[in-house]
Amino acid sequence: MTVIYEDNHIIIVNKSASEIVQGDKTGDTPLSEQVKRYLKAKYQKPGNVFVGVAHRLDRPVSGLVVFAKTSKALARLNTMFREGGVKKHYWAIVGQAPKEPEGQLVHHLLRNERQNKSYAHAHPVKGSKEAVLRYRRLGSSARYHLLEVELLTGRHHQIRCQLAAMGCPIKGDLKYGAARSNPDGSISLHARRISFIHPVSKMTITAEAPVPNDTLWRTFEAAEEQRLQLLQSDKPVVALFDFDGVVVDTEPQYSRFWHNIGVEYLGQDDLEGRIKGQTLTYILDHFFADHREAHGEIVERLNRYEQTMTYDYLLGVVDFVESLKRHGVRTAVVTSSNDLKMQQVHKAHPELATLFDRILTAEMFKASKPAPDCFLLGMELFGSTPETTYVFEDSFNGLKAGMASGATVVGLATTNGAEEIAPLCHHILNDFVGFGYRDLIRIGNALAGQD
Repeated sequence: MTVIYEDNHIIIVNKSASEIVQGDKTGDTPLSEQVKRYLKAKYQKPGNVFVGVAHRLDRPVSGLVVFAKTSKALARLNTMFREGGVKKHYWAIVGQAPKEPEGQLVHHLLRNERQNKSYAHAHPVKGSKEAVLRYRRLGSSARYHLLEVELLTGRHHQIRCQLAAMGCPIKGDLKYGAARSNPDGSISLHARRISFIHPVSKMTITAEAPVPNDTLWRTFEAAEEQRLQLLQSDKPVVALFDFDGVVVDTEPQYSRFWHNIGVEYLGQDDLEGRIKGQTLTYILDHFFADHREAHGEIVERLNRYEQTMTYDYLLGVVDFVESLKRHGVRTAVVTSSNDLKMQQVHKAHPELATLFDRILTAEMFKASKPAPDCFLLGMELFGSTPETTYVFEDSFNGLKAGMASGATVVGLATTNGAEEIAPLCHHILNDFVGFGYRDLIRIGNALAGQD
């Protein structure tokens, strides 16, 4: 056991494959007891030490385990794990490369208690539970392949079962079809990274566990670190962010406004979906061309409405932008909003001017999204190229503009569903919690064929 992170409320440790998280019929000392002994000795506590188990890892699996040091933290962690508020990324070594280098797996898993094994079905069966994960191939050796897996649901033996169902059983996992066991009895599955909002401080916590002390694991880890280095280029890396629905969580508020305007002036109840990503000038000229006498009134109503709006940051976005800046990435907001609206935003968030290097508004480009002009302007101002530029967007028009610019496009599933935006971007996020500079570079390197 190695401590990775600790504060007054939680402790995160790196578990070896031989350790059990909680006591079982073997009678072996569980990890929870080891943590208690560690805390008791470190803080010289005379009485009982509280250690709460928030989640578990299978015994042959290595990697990060989170424990609570207080009952309040445990209750909140339990809720986060149960409701999907914790982002978990695993590394898995497999002998067979997946047909697609990146994808999402959806199965319905049925657990056999007697065999302590789960079975994957393509469709629901009695007693089954839906299991969803995303995977990405990070690298390959002569005989093995390293996959990164993002667990979107928490089912019994989920990663082991789903990768096997894809034809890629985990190295050493005899139960799910591996050809042979590992010498130490482990399976080559490692809980590499975990991210969540701290149950008490509300800060983003991200922890990463070094891989086991094994030649193959170490080789893959070293190769991955090399791949994370920036592509050799004399051009800067640039990240361009749409604002509403990407930096701030305002889209539901705008949807209500434009829905009411569409019903009142046009007799249409779907206007809010069709105007996403468009400048106000474009909206008025194209959707209200026959109501020019109402343009001034609509603008005035929108200005008054924006003064009453809240501009809450999307989860994790501030931490993410700051991580980019620490690594020398140039950043800009590229929004279809006008200067007047952004002045209102600055009142709520005066730090916005220093958080981003530039803020580009609707007055600065001629053509509205889905034309790529706004993102091309961002590249021009920073002296970057499409190959070294990343665009973050949520609307259909914005995603199309990003793709048309030639940049690497990350879609935010905040306004539209992940399945809807998937054809219009290279990668999908629900929010920015646990997403950092290295994750961004991995995406770029994968698209450049470096995997």
